[in-house]
Amino acid sequence: MVLFEKFQIMIRSPKHGITLVELLVVVAIIGVLIAMLLPALQTIREASRRVACANNQRQIILAVLTFESANKQLPRTLSFEPNSKLAHWQSKLLPFVERPAIYQEVQNEFDERVHVYHQKNFSTTIDVFQCPSEPEIRKIFEADRTGFQFAFTNYCGVNGVRNEDSNGVFPTDLAILESSTVLLSMISDGLSNTLAFGERPPSSRGHGFGMWLGSQNAFAASIGINEGFVEEECQEMRFEFPRATEACKVFHHWGHHPSGVNFARIDGSVHFVNYSINLETMKSLATRSEGD
Repeated sequence: MVLFEKFQIMIRSPKHGITLVELLVVVAIIGVLIAMLLPALQTIREASRRVACANNQRQIILAVLTFESANKQLPRTLSFEPNSKLAHWQSKLLPFVERPAIYQEVQNEFDERVHVYHQKNFSTTIDVFQCPSEPEIRKIFEADRTGFQFAFTNYCGVNGVRNEDSNGVFPTDLAILESSTVLLSMISDGLSNTLAFGERPPSSRGHGFGMWLGSQNAFAASIGINEGFVEEECQEMRFEFPRATEACKVFHHWGHHPSGVNFARIDGSVHFVNYSINLETMKSLATRSEGD
């Protein structure tokens, strides 16, 4: 009898569960929480990528200074030596960024008179030359004018205020490059007050802007802070996030970070420069010996 009564109580006990309305409320709450957390996670990830980008630049600028110690001069923007003609400044740093094997292969092909575009290392990705925030990181591009495939760099030298001035650390004036090199003693504005290089993603137009090994176009290796062009609506490309046509992006420094760009200074330091910086201040930082 006792067992029978217990069995009846169990039958009459209400079943525990969750209604459809309650389920929808829980799903909605979870959705709101995810929506709140995603921006925070993206911000944290971007902050991490920006630090990693700065670390890449720190390795590169230290390589530049090590090159200077070994050669008593800064690497030229473009080479004009017969066996390494048109090689970019970054390609000369390979031994100092722990890529000696690739550097030797590059030099061997130069010795064999292999043109820079035909080098088998032309499409070799060098991780330290690429910003982690780059959406197309490790992508291999193809240049329209040559058809050759190449691996890119996110970092471009500072030529000065404008390309025609060539008053920065990595000048592009061919007469200057062929006749002389830049020495640390020539940077009278102060090493801590002079930009060496900054971010500039590769060009989507495919002309080869952004090659790390070399090209015939000096813009692939170094650009001015405040360029001026009359073609393709690129009339005055200042340091700012691109607001003009896609083609104009190759003519000034910019990056994939939300508010600014990492720049390395010739004293070996790396600083994040906001797009809101005063333009005259930016011009002063871009020059090596203007007394400003």
